Amino acid sequence: MSSSPPPAVEVDIENGSSSPPPVIPAPSFWSRFTEAVDAVEERIANFLGLNESKYQWAMDEYMKQQLVCIVLYL
Repeated sequence: MSSSPPPAVEVDIENGSSSPPPVIPAPSFWSRFTEAVDAVEERIANFLGLNESKYQWAMDEYMKQQLVCIVLYL
């Protein structure tokens, strides 16, 4: 029979109290599945170019005009 070592226990030296280590739950099937779906969706969107702004040039031009207007009126 093999016996496993006891779980590590943190000891607070100042107060002399001890507490068990925090329990970290394993990721559930549902959380792993949704992470995988999110990753696939992101790759498809990148491949199809859906993450790129179609009118970014227009937004940049508008922001330049707004900056020029603000600078002129100061």
